Amino acid sequence: MEEEDEGTTLQGNWKRKYGYVSEFDIDARWVLYYPNDDRPHGSLRIVSHPDLPPGHLKSFVSIVTKRWNKTNDEVNKTLETYGLMNDNDLYYYNGVFYKTKFIDENDKTIKVSFADPISEEERKQLLCNVFDELDAYTLFEHIETWDVETMDKIRVIEKMYNVKIFE
Repeated sequence: MEEEDEGTTLQGNWKRKYGYVSEFDIDARWVLYYPNDDRPHGSLRIVSHPDLPPGHLKSFVSIVTKRWNKTNDEVNKTLETYGLMNDNDLYYYNGVFYKTKFIDENDKTIKVSFADPISEEERKQLLCNVFDELDAYTLFEHIETWDVETMDKIRVIEKMYNVKIFE
C-alpha cells in the first residue's frame, strides 16, 4: 500500500520495467497493478536531469481514475490510426475482427468473405506485444487519469511511491 499526500491509499503494487533506452543517467519505470486484475492502473517514471539540483530526481506518475470499454468501431478506428490492422493482418467487418480475408472474383463479380474471428484475448495479446501495458489498454478502453510531476530527493521519492530505484 502507498499513502498519498491527501491520504488516498492505492491498493496495488508497482511492477518494475526494464529495457528502456534513455538519455538520462537514471530512468526507472514501473506499472501499477491491483490484486486480481491484470490490467495496468498506472505508470511511474523517475528520472535524473542535469537541470535539477544535485541529488534530486523528477517523478511522473499517472493513475487511472476511470475507465470504460471502447466499442469495436472505436477500437477499429484506433487500430487503423496506428496502422496496426495491416501490421497484424487483421480485418474488420460488421463489428467483428477477423484473421482471414477471402476474395473470390467471378465474371466481373467480386465476393469478399472473412473467416477466423479473433478473440478479445488474442487481440489484446497482439497489441500488448507492440505497446507498453498502459498504452496498450488505451487502445481498448477510454481512460481518465490523475497525473502529477514531483521533484525531490531520491529517498523522498522512493518513500512516496514505495519503490527502490537501485536494487
